Amino acid sequence: MSVLVSSNLAHAQIDPPEIPQWVKNTAKWWSENKTTDKQFLISVAYLIKTNMVSSSNTNPSSDYKVPGWFKKVATFYADNKITEEDFEKSIEYLINTNSITVSDSLLNAIDKRGLATINYHGFSPLFQIYAYAKDFRIINGTHVPMEAHFALKPDLMTNGTYDKIALWDKPHSAAVIVPLFTSTAYWEPGFYTYYRGDCDSSCLTKKILFDRPGGFSASQNAVGTLQLLGYDTITDLDVDQNPQILNQYEKIVVLHNEYVTQQEFDAITHHPKVIYLYANPLYAKVSVDYSNDTITLVKGHGYPTPQDRNALGWKFDNSEKEYNTNCAHTSFHPIDNGIMLDCYPENMIFTNMTILKIMKDY
Repeated sequence: MSVLVSSNLAHAQIDPPEIPQWVKNTAKWWSENKTTDKQFLISVAYLIKTNMVSSSNTNPSSDYKVPGWFKKVATFYADNKITEEDFEKSIEYLINTNSITVSDSLLNAIDKRGLATINYHGFSPLFQIYAYAKDFRIINGTHVPMEAHFALKPDLMTNGTYDKIALWDKPHSAAVIVPLFTSTAYWEPGFYTYYRGDCDSSCLTKKILFDRPGGFSASQNAVGTLQLLGYDTITDLDVDQNPQILNQYEKIVVLHNEYVTQQEFDAITHHPKVIYLYANPLYAKVSVDYSNDTITLVKGHGYPTPQDRNALGWKFDNSEKEYNTNCAHTSFHPIDNGIMLDCYPENMIFTNMTILKIMKDY
């Protein structure tokens, strides 16, 4: 799997501004029965360990106890219908009334030192960027985080900078399609294991990974920054199951949604106002089996024949621009149903005021 590109690692401790996005994502997936009670309780254990939730009642048991009705509360939190404080207080109440069991083993599994936050990605004029120490790996001698987190800079909230790029004045007017299928395809063993010849076609069916970091291949930096700027987030699954969801939004942002279903492709290409922010979208066709939450490659990327590349026959395919990651001397240009950026801006989207302002004004 591709990962985030990191510059010099600066060991400066900072305080996370709020509950991390991964906890919110876990609450969402758990409320939709897409991850286990244990995974949800790991996020609860994290909140206890970092003192966001107080608890005087842990349990030596290894059982994973959480009431099913609490999924409604998790849904409200994931959809921003209740505040973080309300969510935390609800968890505290359930813990202290024995309705949720957070075992000692779960708490002990979370090393608080690993939850220290580290500034790592160099300077951004627009956002504070950090990662958790536990998420760093050494790749080719360099410390690289598997997941990034973003926060707003308070001084920019008062000087008008965010007014130029954020959609806070137009809530729910634009949505970003998070490339969940693409993220799943890149995790190995999987599609790319097959492409290299290290696995047979069984690797072309892959369990959807709801709770893994998206990384470089799944536009993780864009998701993090655009969420802060007021863009709603939906996933490939949301669009495939309910293509009409796109009609709720004035404009749609497509990221590195390389792997899509036919239904998702049709919904995106028929929307009248789409910002294609990353090169190489809408390239390969997958199907979804909702009985076991898997995706399967149907066509594209050289499968089932070497000639099957642009599987959906999209005439605006710009996959050859995927390796232009510095985005120098590039700009948006019009296509039939929107505008397209001919580069892969993952390493600079959080620094580029010009691109973010064009997106807001479009």
